[in-house]
Amino acid sequence: MKIQWYPGHMTKAKRAMSDAIKLVDIIIEMTDARAPEATRNPEIMGLGTGKSRIIILNKADLADENANIRWASYYKEKGYECMFMDSRQKNGVNSLIKAIENVSKDKRERCQKRCKEQTGKGDGCRNSECRKVDSYQYRFRKSYGKDRQ
Repeated sequence: MKIQWYPGHMTKAKRAMSDAIKLVDIIIEMTDARAPEATRNPEIMGLGTGKSRIIILNKADLADENANIRWASYYKEKGYECMFMDSRQKNGVNSLIKAIENVSKDKRERCQKRCKEQTGKGDGCRNSECRKVDSYQYRFRKSYGKDRQ
């Protein structure tokens, strides 16, 4: 009798992620700041090879501050953007927006340069992909308050 230890819903989710991950530019991983490596999924780490990453250490207020700093430097050495967040209080939303803008800066500049070359205008990108990103960032900023960290 063969025992199936890997549940079917996990296989289905992994397959869906592997298809969807081809379409994204940035992977945002939220981990528990008290045990970051234990709360990361090794399957996702393998799927996102070559993609920019932002590691969010959630519940940072409950973790040791010195450990948070060490984890942040560890992830930055690996080339990942790292930030702290408290999702219950929604602290760090504006920091996340800035991190996304920082990580996607090169791609947005390339897109704007390409659009400027194609249209000859410097008044904004006409590419639907760039408009989607700009539109999402505008809605995201508008929906979350300006007074949050």
